[in-house]
Amino acid sequence: MELIINDQIIKQITSTVEWYRNQLNDRSSNALPLPEKNRWKQWNDNRLWCSFFFSIVSPGGSKNAKAYLKLIENGRIEFELHPNKLVRMENKERVLAIWEFGTRGNYLQERLGRFFSKRENRGDPRNFEFKLNETFQILVKKGFISWFKEIDKLEDDRLKAKELEFIHGSKLKVTRDFLNNIGMTDSLIPLDVHILKEMRTNWNWDVPEKTPSKREIYEKIEDAIREIATRINCKVVEIDKAIVSSHFLKKSG
Repeated sequence: MELIINDQIIKQITSTVEWYRNQLNDRSSNALPLPEKNRWKQWNDNRLWCSFFFSIVSPGGSKNAKAYLKLIENGRIEFELHPNKLVRMENKERVLAIWEFGTRGNYLQERLGRFFSKRENRGDPRNFEFKLNETFQILVKKGFISWFKEIDKLEDDRLKAKELEFIHGSKLKVTRDFLNNIGMTDSLIPLDVHILKEMRTNWNWDVPEKTPSKREIYEKIEDAIREIATRINCKVVEIDKAIVSSHFLKKSG
């Protein structure tokens, strides 16, 4: 897989990043915000669990999920699935509490309905239940915020992401998206279908249509983006948010 970085690609990405920066200065814009560096350090266990929860069940986010998270970040409400409550429950009881949270007509039902619809209508629920319980148990065992403080001591952003990969459902793309959004990393890129489509369509890169599962392929693409970011003097996360914002704003417009 050859990823050629030519002047045309550099010019195009530079233009997209400049457009994105202008969007961030426009209060009426719906461009994705650039994550605040180390924003997670201002959180408690509940806020961190909330963010991780939505990284797993609602990858990519949504209008409802973002609005809900904003209420929590502004201190107006507290995430209902508080770890202090969930830690005292057995696995089945915990899953039931999460399921009820997503089906009782709350603020997030529209987004989470596909996960929390009636069991007989959503197929085998065991994989999803296992993912949630395993994730919660690992965070409880390691200490939520205290564990992330240990991860943050690692010098390489990729090593930070790798620390989370053994959690079921949190592989290359999900871990990068999560760590970028909480402000712990800025040199990683979550290769979703929109980013890969941009690379294939406008950069003429021979990349997969879906997120590559092989680390060697994933990191080769990521290394190319890192080189571009260095050459145009920006962060990788800025290129990511610029491309995705451009895609959705043009689509909605």
